[in-house]
Amino acid sequence: MSGIRPPGLYRKESRQSVEKEFQMSTISKSKQAINAAVIAVFWIGGGNLFIGILGLFRFSGGGIDIGISPWLVIGVGLAYLGLGFFVRQKKSIALAVAIVITIGLLLLTLVNFCQSIPSEGFPLGIGGSVLLLAFLVLMIKGYNAMRELESYPINK
Repeated sequence: MSGIRPPGLYRKESRQSVEKEFQMSTISKSKQAINAAVIAVFWIGGGNLFIGILGLFRFSGGGIDIGISPWLVIGVGLAYLGLGFFVRQKKSIALAVAIVITIGLLLLTLVNFCQSIPSEGFPLGIGGSVLLLAFLVLMIKGYNAMRELESYPINK
């Protein structure tokens, strides 16, 4: 008789274990989304740094013409890299700032795209905007995951 459990007790334990498993699965998915957001912020920062350095070579006779000051692009890249370190520490305000800056960059790119259509026919800078938009989606998902992860008492 010692091996038999009352039916109500068994269901309660089972329900608790299912809820705990669901909570752990949600936490795992949230951490994956946050990691993807961290990677996106670092990629944007590294990409801007790389393009800014290529723009610096333009002044010395080689490189590419990026259309704006390469020092500004390098500054934006360094800002993203700095934000990336704070996002990696799960600071939601840093990710929110990165999202706002990315939206601003996308709007500037859109304005530049619309202004260059009459003069150039079809501008080539649209690929970077698509990539930036994909990174923006990852960052928004990461921000939502951070907010959701803050609601679980296991992480406090």
